[in-house]
Amino acid sequence: MPYFRGVAEIARILLAQRLDNRYPNTKINRMKIFISISIAMLLVTGTLSMANARKGQPQVTTTAHDNLFVLKASRGCKGAEIEVLSASGYLVTSKKLIRRKMIIDFKNVVPGWYMIRLKKSGVNEEFKFQKI
Repeated sequence: MPYFRGVAEIARILLAQRLDNRYPNTKINRMKIFISISIAMLLVTGTLSMANARKGQPQVTTTAHDNLFVLKASRGCKGAEIEVLSASGYLVTSKKLIRRKMIIDFKNVVPGWYMIRLKKSGVNEEFKFQKI
């Protein structure tokens, strides 16, 4: 019987060495992975928390047909008064900015120059639009 006991002992030792070679220092590898994920998360959250919200002038775009005027305002401009004036100074329409984005359709107006005015407690922005 000592012979079989020795073979089993050797097989167990070889199997343990094989597993150790396949998965060396498992606790240390897990710790390295945990540390790298933690550092990556800290960098991402730090970067996102330092980013400033977009401030400044509203963005203005027109469509391919040049009949639409698209105004994307900042959060601070919500509730502002939007006025559309003709070239002669006549008030065409006036509306309150409810959302941050407003689309003004110039399809049913006379061709010419128009001024879009955004007014809110100290903030006055003016944009020119030409209806062809």
